[in-house]
Amino acid sequence: MNNKRKLVIRRCRGFGQEAVWVARNIGGYEILGYCDDNLDLKGEVIYGARVLDTSEAADRNFTEKPYFVCSIAKNEVRKRVVETDSGSGWLPATWSIRR
Repeated sequence: MNNKRKLVIRRCRGFGQEAVWVARNIGGYEILGYCDDNLDLKGEVIYGARVLDTSEAADRNFTEKPYFVCSIAKNEVRKRVVETDSGSGWLPATWSIRR
């Protein structure tokens, strides 16, 4: 039985790749892939994770609501994306690293 939390990374460039690295290194997450509004990236594999689709399109294919990390730098865009994804039932991932 897989007890890992299903995780989607919002945006696949820059911090998105860092988020994949963090999730892999702390464990406990099954990385489903990236959701990005740039449809030219759909299907690409970046840092070992596939670009799925937009979050709206990908959401229709999920059997359960995933956790997500928003890796968008612009505050106003990040705020809108987090509100939209949270409103769809996605759960913001919070990480705590124990030493």
